[in-house]
Amino acid sequence: MPQFVAVYSDAGGTWEYNYRSAERENRMILGMLRGKNAPFVKFWFTPAEDEPSPEVNDRAFRDTHALVQRVWSTTVRSVEGVVGAIPPYDPDADEKLEYTLRDEEGEDQMVSFFANEDPVLAMQVVVEVPHPFNTVFDYEVNLEALAPPGVTGELYVWNTNTSQFVLVNTMEGTADYTSYAAAEWDQDGDTLQSIRRTFWLNNNGNYIKQPTTQHPYTHLTFRVYHYHAGAELESRFDLFQIIPVQKIFNPLAEPEKALAIADLNADLVVDLNDLNLFVSGYLNENSIADIDQDSDWDQDDIDAFLAAYTGQ
Repeated sequence: MPQFVAVYSDAGGTWEYNYRSAERENRMILGMLRGKNAPFVKFWFTPAEDEPSPEVNDRAFRDTHALVQRVWSTTVRSVEGVVGAIPPYDPDADEKLEYTLRDEEGEDQMVSFFANEDPVLAMQVVVEVPHPFNTVFDYEVNLEALAPPGVTGELYVWNTNTSQFVLVNTMEGTADYTSYAAAEWDQDGDTLQSIRRTFWLNNNGNYIKQPTTQHPYTHLTFRVYHYHAGAELESRFDLFQIIPVQKIFNPLAEPEKALAIADLNADLVVDLNDLNLFVSGYLNENSIADIDQDSDWDQDDIDAFLAAYTGQ
């Protein structure tokens, strides 16, 4: 990183997207270092021949310091399989998604989920977002995983205002993503492909959840869905990283695409499969059946699901 990055625009004292390209590049580098659990970062600053004023250098230092704080601010607190074959509880799952590290034998530390009869699986992730980054910030979401060829995926976030999971677009503006390059083979010789995607959550103030009994901190709740047309589906998740970014105000933003409350497997059809998911999740206190996402499984969840399921 050759010099400090100034991310503040001189254009009327406002944030402008065109002035953020330098921040985006450095944010990617810092995100990669955080994923490797780098304990600190040293910056080397080489002034240009036409060195700016001390005030500009001071602002660049403050902006860079703020950028480092944002990249290291959030923490994965909870990881749970909610659709598919629910694996046993893994106490290290949150750390496995926080960092892209290997164990002593050189094996990647990933969180694996499997589908059942239906070719779909889903993972729910709760990420702590402390003050002041739980206010007027957008959020960049970095996802890395391995999956069989032909897998498609979608990312949803819980909207506290509508009490629904809503779709989060990729940086390219698309709703879904696919695996794209052969990465490695598992022990059975099956090809797994790499998934590396970045999403942009345009924060409208409805995503940050207040502390609950189960999650006593302000947080975001996400669901990642993977779909596959084949008979078997396994996805191995390596990184789920949230970085607060300076907010982009976009008055022309499209309306949110919400997931139907009773469509628990996100296949765009409300049917018996969703009812079975709810009953199983409710009995096992799985988040798929926590319809209002209040970390409690009670009559409110039953009433909300049945009302959505029957169209009342």
